[in-house]
This record gives sequence, C-alpha cells and structure tokens, in this order.
Amino acid sequence: MYISKRIRRCLATFFLLLAVGRSVAGVAARDGVGEKLAANPPMGWNSWDSYGLTINESQFRENMVVMAAQLKEFGWQYVVIDEGWYLQNPEIASMPDRLRYTVNA
Repeated sequence: MYISKRIRRCLATFFLLLAVGRSVAGVAARDGVGEKLAANPPMGWNSWDSYGLTINESQFRENMVVMAAQLKEFGWQYVVIDEGWYLQNPEIASMPDRLRYTVNA
C-alpha cells in the first residue's frame, strides 16, 4: 500500500504531538497540577452579553435578583457590570470623541 509523503508527514506530526501531549499530561498528573485546577470556571452573569455599554442600575439589580433566585443553587455566584460602567453617556459609544468618563479620584 502506497502512502504519500504528505500523509506520512501528517501522521508523523500527529503521533509526535500525541506523544508530547501524553508526556505533558503525565508530568502534570505526577506533580499534582490536576489537583489544583478548579472543578468549574467562575460561574456568573456579565452585563456585556445582554446590554453592552447601556446597562443601568435597575436593570443590573433585576438581573441580580433573577440570578440569586434561579441560578445560585447551580453554582452561579458572580454578577458583573462589564465595560461602560465608567461612562456618563455610553449610548454614544460610536462617537468616542464625545464620550464623558466618570471615574472617582
């Protein structure tokens, strides 16, 4: 059976990467690295996903109440106001030269 040079190189690369990956995984397991990893990523809701730059305080609080009531029991614990909290006028984000920043001293 004939296997082209290109396929042989691909297979060799694949097996080399597989061997390296197994080696790294073995070292990590032996050194206890796996024991230090979190069981889950940080679980939370982020304002950017729904509101972008435009969330206000009442919208944030409403989402926080829903999170606490419906998702907390499943491990969700963070409610984050993302980008834009420092802007007085986030609704004009498309005009960066007119944005007004409000950061406390």
